[in-house]
Amino acid sequence: MKSDAFAALLDSLSTLTSSQREQVEERLLQISGRNKVQEIVQGLRPSACTACGSVNLVKNGTARGMQRYVCKDCKHTTNPISHSPIARLHKKEKFQAYAKCMAAGLPLRETARIVGIALSTAFRWRHRFLQSVVAHQPEVIEGILEVDETYFRISHKGQRGLDEPRSNGSTKGLGRGRSRKHWQAVLVGRARGTPLTLDAVMPSMSRFEVERALAKHLDPNQTIVCCDGSTSFENIPTNLKVPTKVAVASYKSPDKCPTYHVQSVNSYHSELKKFINGDLKGVATKNLPHYLAWKRLLKWEKEGLLPEDYIRSAIGLQVINTKR
Repeated sequence: MKSDAFAALLDSLSTLTSSQREQVEERLLQISGRNKVQEIVQGLRPSACTACGSVNLVKNGTARGMQRYVCKDCKHTTNPISHSPIARLHKKEKFQAYAKCMAAGLPLRETARIVGIALSTAFRWRHRFLQSVVAHQPEVIEGILEVDETYFRISHKGQRGLDEPRSNGSTKGLGRGRSRKHWQAVLVGRARGTPLTLDAVMPSMSRFEVERALAKHLDPNQTIVCCDGSTSFENIPTNLKVPTKVAVASYKSPDKCPTYHVQSVNSYHSELKKFINGDLKGVATKNLPHYLAWKRLLKWEKEGLLPEDYIRSAIGLQVINTKR
């Protein structure tokens, strides 16, 4: 736009009614949101053809502001976010506003109202945004890794046609202990002095499952595992060959040392339960991995991640649990 026409446009803003100003603001936000998504994917390039696996890709124009590529072998076209969880979602101009709500940890109804989308859309977008983040776990942990399990009540929230009566959230009448019929185990590890966090929804807390969940994150020469006296962790020093400190004064650890404790991971458990059971009013067990991933996003930076980081994570770029 030429400078004279732009100046005239600015002068005309003062004559707009309140309704017209709201329409202009909404339009500008849509343009800004669309441009932000385009900026994020601008520097990305598909590594290979998603149809045949060929790396013989060349640029082939743009569509909706995003660069497209064509495979010279099979003629299949693609863009940098093809086959990502958010690839086929509409209203991409609202992604920026939606990611801002996720960064604030807002519930669905408030998010839907702020962004201007249906409640069902807000729910679907939440799980699309978090789908890739589930796999964004840390690599090998250097230093002390505090490990402990916590439990969440099994929930079928949102499901229909259940054979058993719907729970009211009470734990009365469940008996003693943590039956797998009523409780879901979650293993959490926190690297001491860093925001690195690993988590896993466990089929059981058997020694075999614990070893399988931790094996790729541990190095006998770099990691020291600190855990409680649970028998689930007994085989870590023998089978994984990783130094292990039991952080309780018992027959397993007669010399209690203040350096080795699980206070950090237990504090994270408290925050996690407040977030899931309190702020979100409980979640369906089948969606629990997504909410664990959301909590990792919220905890990665003290001042919080930017909305753009949530969009990058949704595309599949790992933003959290990386070495700084």
